Amino acid sequence: MSNLNWHEQLFNSSYRIFGVEPPMRAEPVSYWATVGFAGLYLVFAGIFYVLLNIGSLPLGVYCEPIWKPRARFVRLRFPFGMPAIAVMGTIYGIIVIIHAWQRFGLWHALGPLVVEAGLLIAAFGGLMVLNHMRRQASRMTGTKMTAADESDAQHANP
Repeated sequence: MSNLNWHEQLFNSSYRIFGVEPPMRAEPVSYWATVGFAGLYLVFAGIFYVLLNIGSLPLGVYCEPIWKPRARFVRLRFPFGMPAIAVMGTIYGIIVIIHAWQRFGLWHALGPLVVEAGLLIAAFGGLMVLNHMRRQASRMTGTKMTAADESDAQHANP
């Protein structure tokens, strides 16, 4: 157990967290400003830690405290090794669709999925048409495509 007061410990840790030894003597203004800002940092870090985990834990991701060295995001796994985010994301998606269906009807529940799939198909089709037109234009004008363009064209339209 340390013989230091809480504010002395906070002052020392505010330097050591950056790998620097704290000064032996500090001016009172500098000392209390460091203690005050370190305390403020810990309060906001604690609030951030709690709020971040409230949003991420239900999806299977744990956020380590940011005041610890090398804090990171940890994907939680079920005992059989499957990531929890894969299962929980699907479950929450189904819950959202059911809630939207009950509240607004079938079109509002499935409409976004249909529209998104339609836009994806249209974008993919547009890229295929654009690639085909680029190849046709290069053949008609007699200009050679670069190796990268030709490779892209071959992979897109086998």
